[in-house]
Amino acid sequence: MSDARSLLRRAKAADSEKRVTHPLALYNASGQLRCAACGTTVKPHAWEGHVISKAHRTQAARLRAEEEKEQARKRKAEENVEMEDVDEGKRARTAEPEPTPPQPQSTGGLPLDFFSDPSQAPVLGEDDDDMEMPLNNHTTIDDEFAAFSKAVLQPALKPGGMNVYEAATVIAEPELVSNVPDGFPAGVTGDAEGEVKEVVEETEEEKRKRLQEEDRELIMDRLRDEEMAQEEADERVTRLKARLEAVRAGKAQGTAAPAPGPASGVDKKTLLKMLRGKKKPAA
Repeated sequence: MSDARSLLRRAKAADSEKRVTHPLALYNASGQLRCAACGTTVKPHAWEGHVISKAHRTQAARLRAEEEKEQARKRKAEENVEMEDVDEGKRARTAEPEPTPPQPQSTGGLPLDFFSDPSQAPVLGEDDDDMEMPLNNHTTIDDEFAAFSKAVLQPALKPGGMNVYEAATVIAEPELVSNVPDGFPAGVTGDAEGEVKEVVEETEEEKRKRLQEEDRELIMDRLRDEEMAQEEADERVTRLKARLEAVRAGKAQGTAAPAPGPASGVDKKTLLKMLRGKKKPAA
């Protein structure tokens, strides 16, 4: 009975976990589903949710941008190679020497048009053929030029075919390309920068909390300032009271003792005014 239940569970799991067909879906040797953009293992039933997640969309946009850059770099490299081939073909055509037609010569070593009157031309007999020496038409200069042509000019002529297209002008009609790649549902992909901006924007609740926190900090700063001012006022009142007591004690003894501190020349009325003025903020 337990074997039958386990077989049923396996059959249900196999039916539920069908193979995912997606450009970014990969399966390893053990049959696990893996996302090519994120590099993470995903359950087959959770693939749809993974595709519309923010992390997957960001990685897919980055992968698509890298592929476009790589294709642009390859196209530029191919264009540079074609331009170099055309330049080599032009240099080879300009350096190729023009062949000079050979001058016809008679068997006697004189040109055929040497005599204006053909009747005055000498008649060669049969014995003259034996006396003729073979002429060496190739000189040392010709041999050197042939070697130079073989070593320098001929390798430059090899690239041939692609050189014809160097000066050609390529004209192509513009094509509209959708930003949504194949296999992605419409409205899923988006600009990664735009998504970051949406995350940075704060909600009304966050804005209200932030303003309340700023107001609370301002109130606390004001309270601290008022406490410090109150403490300074209390210290001044205490010092003035001590000076006043010293003045009264000096009068009772018959000699006016100078009050300590920098305000030793202040009289009693001035001290009373200062005390009254400092007590008001404290109240």
